[in-house]
This record gives sequence, C-alpha cells and structure tokens, in this order.
Amino acid sequence: MTDVESRIRDFIREEILFRRRSVVLTADTELGNGLMDSLGMARLISFLEQEFDIEIEHADLVPANFSTVRDIEALISRKLEAA
Repeated sequence: MTDVESRIRDFIREEILFRRRSVVLTADTELGNGLMDSLGMARLISFLEQEFDIEIEHADLVPANFSTVRDIEALISRKLEAA
C-alpha cells in the first residue's frame, strides 16, 4: 500500500464510513455501491485538494476517477506529476 492510498483509505474510513465499521475497504472496493453519497464525495474532493495541494477540476469528476481507492490514487498521482 502506498502512502497516498493509505491516506485516502484512512480518510474514507474515518470521515465517510465511520458508522459502517464492518465494511472492508480495499484498494478495489467499489465506492459507488451505496458506500459514498454526494455529500461524502464533496468531502472527499475537499480533502484531496487540501491534503495533496491539488485542484480537482470539473473534467476530473467522472466515475472512472472515483470508482475505487485505486482509481482515486491514480488521479492524485497524475495531478502530482503534472504539477
């Protein structure tokens, strides 16, 4: 597990899934299957922008970038490389 993945997973577990401790969150867990609602997504995007000092643009807000922790990590990696 990379540091980026760990930070993303920790945030999702602590801030979004805090009431669902029984959910096993892996790098490939599908986040759209009722695990995260629109408010959770907004909180996640805000966290990512602050934590990694990046800007998530409107064009980035596609399911392929946010389906799993692995997809989010890939987006963050691309953003950090481009900076």
